[in-house]
Amino acid sequence: MFSGLKRELGLVDPVWSSHPPEWRNLCTLWLRVEGALARTGRAILSWMLNKKLSQEHPPPNGNFGKMWTTYLSRLPITEWENASDILKEVWCRPRQTGVVFFLLGTYWQGEYCGTGKDWHNNVQRVERLFNILLSNPALYAFTFPSRNNS
Repeated sequence: MFSGLKRELGLVDPVWSSHPPEWRNLCTLWLRVEGALARTGRAILSWMLNKKLSQEHPPPNGNFGKMWTTYLSRLPITEWENASDILKEVWCRPRQTGVVFFLLGTYWQGEYCGTGKDWHNNVQRVERLFNILLSNPALYAFTFPSRNNS
């Protein structure tokens, strides 16, 4: 499973070395986000990705890049910077889509639609989203069950 994931996201050579530094930095940031979410009991690998990797699939078509850019540009990223409810999003919950969804979509856009201006802007959007997640205090607040001393 992990080798399929690494290949699908372009995280192995020779593909890895051919990507620009901004992509490699985004992948490193994604791993930090996944680690932080995992500590809270949220799933690292998503159901969507498991289903996708378990079957043959055609590559995204030429419209994918435009649709991905539209989707990312409509996310309320500025609102999430000022509120702590980002962890309520479906992709932060166990057994849902997972934040790898953002990495996969951005990778597909670059791989199948090109790494033009929209792709570079989307890398920045996803990086901003990952940094918002990493700065959320709920990821670092630990609660311990209290013992009933009765």
